[in-house]
Amino acid sequence: MRFHLMSTCLAGSVLMAQAAIGQTVTVQSGDSLYSIAQTHLGNGTAWSELCAANSELLNGDCNRLSVGMVLSLPGQPEIEAEPAPVVEVEPAPVVETEPAPEETVEPAVEPAPAETTLQDVTYDFSTVDAEIFTAPDGFTVEHQLSDGSAQLSGNVEGAASFGLTEGISLKLPTEIELAASDNIIVVEVLARLNAPGQIDLAYSTNDVGNSGWRRFDLGTSYERLELRYRVSEIVNGKDDYLGFLPDPLNTGQVLDISFIGISVLD
Repeated sequence: MRFHLMSTCLAGSVLMAQAAIGQTVTVQSGDSLYSIAQTHLGNGTAWSELCAANSELLNGDCNRLSVGMVLSLPGQPEIEAEPAPVVEVEPAPVVETEPAPEETVEPAVEPAPAETTLQDVTYDFSTVDAEIFTAPDGFTVEHQLSDGSAQLSGNVEGAASFGLTEGISLKLPTEIELAASDNIIVVEVLARLNAPGQIDLAYSTNDVGNSGWRRFDLGTSYERLELRYRVSEIVNGKDDYLGFLPDPLNTGQVLDISFIGISVLD
């Protein structure tokens, strides 16, 4: 099964990556490092390389983008292979023989399609111009991803990871729920804390199970977090959710998120 939300074929990705060598791109309204990497490098997950290539311009802050900023696109120059040595071979004497019978050549077999990759099905929530987070009592959400970054805080002791989750929740689109059924879901989060600490993430089907809370260490600089979970086959289709516990140890910390991406592997 192939499900495309932001898709790029392999050949196109290679050509775009080669074309990016030594080029620049001007930041437009609504751009993120992920969307720029997806469009100009053919691979959204190359946002970290794009950030590193412009670390001086961004002052080390991957979320510090402004309209009109000119970014350098990273790339690797092609390496020319050394030519093979030429070996002179003396021609063999011509010997007359009986003509060989004609051979039947079987047609070539087309290779099987490659396994679906993450880039085939990435859904970028930073491009959604809406309030995507829901905060129950005890939690707070300031700003949304469409504002550039979202700040999540609060804690509820013993919060469950099933259903909508009892933490801050993000409802996934129906197309993600259908694509994730009986497949591996990959959640990518670019986030940081105001002080080094830990956060919890969960994937809940609200139907056929959940991942449970997964704990991640996080510092004060933006880091990429990844949660993988094998989703059971859909039964009733009650919506899928991401759950966030921004302060599971109740230290008063604030979680800053600048990107959330969802991918599905066949």
